[in-house]
Amino acid sequence: MPDRKAQSYFPNTLLKQARLERGLSQKQLADMIEAPQTFMVSRWENGVTIPGPVYRGRLCELFGKSCQDLGLPELPSLAHPYDPQLSLFDPSIPLHISAMRKLIGRDDLSHQIKKRLIQEHCPFLALHGLPGAGKTALSVSIACDEEIQQHFADGILWIGLGQKPQVFTHLSRLGLLLKLHEKERASLRTHTEWLQALRQLIGQRRMLIVIDDVWNLEDAASYMIGGPYCSYLLTTRLPEVAVRFAETHVWHIPELSQEEGEELLHSYMPTLIEQETPFIAQLVQAVGGLPLALSLIGSYLLTQTYHQRRSRVQMILTQLQQAESRFSLEHPQTALIQDPRLPIDKPLSIYSVIHLSETLLDASSRRALAALSLLPAKPDTFAEETALFVTNSTLETLDHLVASGLLEVVEGERYQLHQIVSDYANLYLKEPEAKKRIATYFCQAIQAHQNDHAWIEQEMSTMLRALQIAFTQELSDAIVQGIFSLTQSLFFQGLYELAQNLLNDVAFQIRQTQQTLWITQLLEQQGKNAISLGQYKVAEQVWQEGLCLAEGLQHTFLTSTLLYQLGELCYKQGHYASSEQYLKRNLELAYQTGTPQEISRTLYSLGAVTYQRGEYAAAQAYLHEGLTFAQQTSDARTITFLINIGAVEADQSHFEEADEAWQKALAYARNLGDRRSICVILVNLGTLSAELRKYAQAQAYLQEGLELARRIQHREQMCNVLLGLGELALQQNTLPEGEAYIQEGLLLAQQIGNPWFVCNLRQAMGELYLKRQEPQAALSIFSQALKEAPDGSRKETAKIYFGLARAYALLSKPQQAREYACNSLQCFTDIGYYRANEVQLWLDRFIQEDGSPQP
Repeated sequence: MPDRKAQSYFPNTLLKQARLERGLSQKQLADMIEAPQTFMVSRWENGVTIPGPVYRGRLCELFGKSCQDLGLPELPSLAHPYDPQLSLFDPSIPLHISAMRKLIGRDDLSHQIKKRLIQEHCPFLALHGLPGAGKTALSVSIACDEEIQQHFADGILWIGLGQKPQVFTHLSRLGLLLKLHEKERASLRTHTEWLQALRQLIGQRRMLIVIDDVWNLEDAASYMIGGPYCSYLLTTRLPEVAVRFAETHVWHIPELSQEEGEELLHSYMPTLIEQETPFIAQLVQAVGGLPLALSLIGSYLLTQTYHQRRSRVQMILTQLQQAESRFSLEHPQTALIQDPRLPIDKPLSIYSVIHLSETLLDASSRRALAALSLLPAKPDTFAEETALFVTNSTLETLDHLVASGLLEVVEGERYQLHQIVSDYANLYLKEPEAKKRIATYFCQAIQAHQNDHAWIEQEMSTMLRALQIAFTQELSDAIVQGIFSLTQSLFFQGLYELAQNLLNDVAFQIRQTQQTLWITQLLEQQGKNAISLGQYKVAEQVWQEGLCLAEGLQHTFLTSTLLYQLGELCYKQGHYASSEQYLKRNLELAYQTGTPQEISRTLYSLGAVTYQRGEYAAAQAYLHEGLTFAQQTSDARTITFLINIGAVEADQSHFEEADEAWQKALAYARNLGDRRSICVILVNLGTLSAELRKYAQAQAYLQEGLELARRIQHREQMCNVLLGLGELALQQNTLPEGEAYIQEGLLLAQQIGNPWFVCNLRQAMGELYLKRQEPQAALSIFSQALKEAPDGSRKETAKIYFGLARAYALLSKPQQAREYACNSLQCFTDIGYYRANEVQLWLDRFIQEDGSPQP
């Protein structure tokens, strides 16, 4: 066997002597010339590599010597003008790759690599990426590039290796290509002799040497035949090989984007792609944009659908949605179209190229890869702790998978698995215990992080996938509670539709167990999410059912929770008396057996009910007592207490106190990421700023609130912000803009059936008509708002009375105008609302002007 490790290096004693004369260590020298790694200096001095032009210049400047004095070659101009007849172009370059189809999605990478080769004269470059990512295709494209061929005027060599390269076969072929004399070829016996002979032949030539499909660094070193003016371009699926070969001059070859993947398929069958766009988009996603997979799919579609009916085409596209069908696609190899990675008699397929990487793995790594295939595939990522738990392995095993190129490391100790690799492992590798472990992981992780919403948000895709797998196991209390913890976090983050879909998915299985406790908890969650989606009737139905079950179980906590939820629901529907009854029943339970949190939230809701009824003193008492409990327990409800305390202060014209409370609440909400509360506070601050005539500030608060409400699709908060924006526009007399906001908000409020928002938005529309001097339209809509005002909402009723008074005044009906104005004044005065002064001034002026004031 030849000695493949033996190398013929010539130490650079002149460079080493210059360093030692200055008394510098290799690290000190590397730092002074800004070389990123100390071992670069070591390699230069040992003759393994030659410094690039930039470092050569810095070394000469530092030591005050020429390149010749330092044993370094000058960078010459081209030995001769580029002449295609004189330039050596290796016939082994797989030209069919570039001839078959245009290279898609690689223009930027190609430009960067060419720049390094031509402008920066970089001697070592490496490309790495998944098998099938297109590394060879990109290298062929670069080798065939006219600028590259002109720069490397003496020629381009191509060495395709694979897992088991035949060293002497390649060297002998290169000797023949470089016109090494036949007698000399026959005399060469060792690997070292071959290297010396080929290096002498190349000498001062400027050539590009492409070493394709390298599996270990020793293989690449066996073909280091270039002289000082040659550059090497290496391709490998193994990141470590790429970095060790080219250090910092390494490019990861990514998969194609969705758009690029569709373009690649379009190049095979343009007409089909236009007709079957949804199927094609799904196929690109299913293979994660891997060029090889897309090329095999494109070729298969081309052959199978030629002159076929549309129904046949759709059937084939449907079959290809299945991973098994995609992995069964094969392309026979021929003398013209051959993949050097595979034997000539073995067809090219997704399976075959991934299987080559699998052969690098030991048994434990195979089991780990099978377990990881249960986690979400790229572009999703998963944490290292997740990978270790699910695989029941060590960091060494994960490192082995990374070194094989099958597992990718991303920033922050996270990993990702390409969809093709995931599908391969899922289909062909087995780890029977993995599903049990991932179900256990779901239960333990969600319990440990149930209040860490930032963690759950980051791990959401992993949690949802783990839940899907957990649900294939026998239901346990841990799994069910994990489901509810996850939906609560989704709710907190404003992901209401996702939470609803999750609850709908698990509802049937939970009801089938006939476990009353689980069913009751499910009903509580479903109602809570229905409220967020504006589905009040659904919420009331499931909560009433849940309350009956909870009372039958004599489950104090659930009974209290559902009483509270029903009280909240009645509040939202404007049924304040019913709301107060539910909440007072709940407060009694909370004082007896409840937690400080339960007492706190009930006091908050009672404060909200009494606030809406204009009972400010009672509201203040409830809210301040509840705030004390919330602050003692670091309850996030502190935010909502501050919101309502601010509202009570604002209604009494204590604007500084209101602003202080809301600013504290906003800072707290932003810190927690409580997006719903942020919406509420922004509306309040916007309305307050408008009241103080700080219109620019008001606009900024409200626009931020609207963007956030739309983003989380919280329909109640959208109504809230649209109302605030509409009222602000009316204050600034931008009536068309105000009408648009109010109309949108009113339509949405009617859809979700919230009488408070319907009433206030109609009242805002009435104000718009008054601004336009349309008293009859204003009278009509104020009258309608009065009918729809929530029971006991004295503040809203008083606002409507004032609107009716001004409408009647414009219609020259002084008696009705005076009557409604007096009613409004009485209501505002009774509850202590600050607008009582405004009504009093209007009424005084109305009487003085004989009933004909302007609105």
